[in-house]
Amino acid sequence: MRAFCTLGLLAAAMVGCVDSTGGTTPGTKPTLTVKGRVVDFESCLSAAGCKGAPNMKVALFYDTAVASEKTGPDGGFTLKGVPVGGPGYVFISDASGEFKYLSALQAQPVRTDAGDVFGVEAFALSMRGGLYDGVVAEAKARVETHALYLGQVVALKEGTMKALEGASARTNPGSTVRYVRDNPRFNAGQQTLFESARAATGVFGQFIVITKPDLQDYTIAAAAKGLQFPYLVAPLGAGYLTIGLHRPQ
Repeated sequence: MRAFCTLGLLAAAMVGCVDSTGGTTPGTKPTLTVKGRVVDFESCLSAAGCKGAPNMKVALFYDTAVASEKTGPDGGFTLKGVPVGGPGYVFISDASGEFKYLSALQAQPVRTDAGDVFGVEAFALSMRGGLYDGVVAEAKARVETHALYLGQVVALKEGTMKALEGASARTNPGSTVRYVRDNPRFNAGQQTLFESARAATGVFGQFIVITKPDLQDYTIAAAAKGLQFPYLVAPLGAGYLTIGLHRPQ
């Protein structure tokens, strides 16, 4: 199986790196700056690694007025004015006008209890020609009508995080979980999802949660023999995809 990303980049995607210098001005609420890059989720499965996604807007999920400029060719972004101590859920949307990528919430919130945050990776999933097309066709579920979550389970192998086969996932509240068999972007014509009876990830290490469209916090947990994974809590709802990275402690 191809490497998903380097260990350093995966760690950054979880919490970022923090600087002790916070953005505090007398008489104002303290804020900080988050810097990172938006990457094409499916490109992270290639030998070349994660490819930057240009022309994406990055904002806070619960305050979209706090937003970045469009990302550059490398996907780089700077998000200023993030309130210290607030819920640091990052939300990305396609600002190209071409609707290449789904709007996506990052399930791992960035740290907002310290100083500026660097090295964050936010994932974007293509709207056409890949995994999402397969989910729509086979599960009859789409972001307009369902709350969808894409989970990527990884484990450390030879110093690199790689997709983990044989992991299971569960949610609270309970919802439908489907496991990814293949990706049309790499293998055209192949079935994207395993049959609904499948209870573990395939070689891609990915699973899809499909649930009701109402906005609600969900707890998503991955499990695999001999490994312990921290669970993620994120708001799922219609209109966007939530993407989460599950790596062992």
